[in-house]
Amino acid sequence: MGESKKCPKCNALNLAAADVCSLCGESLTGGADRPSVPEGMTTARSSGGVGAAAVKGGAAGFGMGWLVAGAMFFVGLLLTLTGIGAIIGIPLMLGAVVVPFVLGGFWAAAGRRQAAQQVRGLCPYCGEDLIATGTGFDCPTCAQRVIHRGGHFMTLDRAEQDSAPSSP
Repeated sequence: MGESKKCPKCNALNLAAADVCSLCGESLTGGADRPSVPEGMTTARSSGGVGAAAVKGGAAGFGMGWLVAGAMFFVGLLLTLTGIGAIIGIPLMLGAVVVPFVLGGFWAAAGRRQAAQQVRGLCPYCGEDLIATGTGFDCPTCAQRVIHRGGHFMTLDRAEQDSAPSSP
């Protein structure tokens, strides 16, 4: 990663020329009286982007809705031409108008839920910027196991150390 400064607050690795931490905003020039994050850990925060995920999900749902609506309308039209099938065909064609909006809403909500569960932070091994949704995952850069717990990304050794029962 080259030259870097370690943040005294969250242990994030920053460029050597940086005056503030790119993750938590802490001053890197000294004088900070805040407690630091223990060695082997970095601070994780919500990744944001909930609105963007909802828009992407909504657009995908709306597009898929038009595909489904086309099929529904075609089947409804064929049923309408059979006479008695008009009882089913006409409501099917009317339903085709609503389907894109319903699917768009469902997919937007799903995108919003997924984005709300994501957290972002720096790999405690190599400093790579990570986005995660689970409690444990492998860093794509250094292939080391990273644990997400209690608002922090931590090394596997640190997680095991914190999980071990304390001896009296």
